[in-house]
Amino acid sequence: MEEIDQIFCKIKILEAEVKRLKSVTMIETMRGLSKNYPEKEVINTLYWKYPTIGTTKIIEALNLNLSPVAFRKLADPAIIETKCIECDRPIYNKFTTREELHRFQMDLKRPPKKLIWVERMCSKCNEAKYAQSTQGRQYSIKEQEARIKILREMPYKEYLLSPEWQKTRKAKLKSAYYRCNVCNTNKTELHVHHRTYARRAFEFMKDLIVLCKDCHKLFHDQGKLATCAKT
Repeated sequence: MEEIDQIFCKIKILEAEVKRLKSVTMIETMRGLSKNYPEKEVINTLYWKYPTIGTTKIIEALNLNLSPVAFRKLADPAIIETKCIECDRPIYNKFTTREELHRFQMDLKRPPKKLIWVERMCSKCNEAKYAQSTQGRQYSIKEQEARIKILREMPYKEYLLSPEWQKTRKAKLKSAYYRCNVCNTNKTELHVHHRTYARRAFEFMKDLIVLCKDCHKLFHDQGKLATCAKT
């Protein structure tokens, strides 16, 4: 077992040395580039084409007295051309950091979605899509207004059978935990009573009250709700 431990120890030492030599070679190579090419060209090449080389390493190799943020401002923006997913027109995407470019590259590997990080449509197609969706929303609002008008004008008994009222009724019963709001019973038939008809067909929950059969009858007989709870 000791021999195995010694072998693995030597492997770790060799791996560390290889890593150090790679780092030294990389730095020397970058310094050589800075002597033979314009600084701006070297910075753009190292920053955008070799993302595995950290910004701090590049600053150190080029002997620049800059912070990573200031260094990034020295690099020219990266311009990547893609095609509009609707009309195939070219789109020119501009990036100022490696992080933005990385997200862009990840997004391109995914299928187009309604909401995506990178703009995948040209400005003309964007405008057309926006106009189409806006028109759809306006049409939907008009349909909804027309339906409300029909519901408000139909006989009350017929309105109580409508799917809109049934949905509202169920929501109110659920909010009251399926108990009478007056006597708190859940042992008998429950009704959903209108406090006001002002917003019929688009009632708020405060417009309604859940009453058991007896409390509801009392209200319609005497015009008032019970003041004491049943036992």
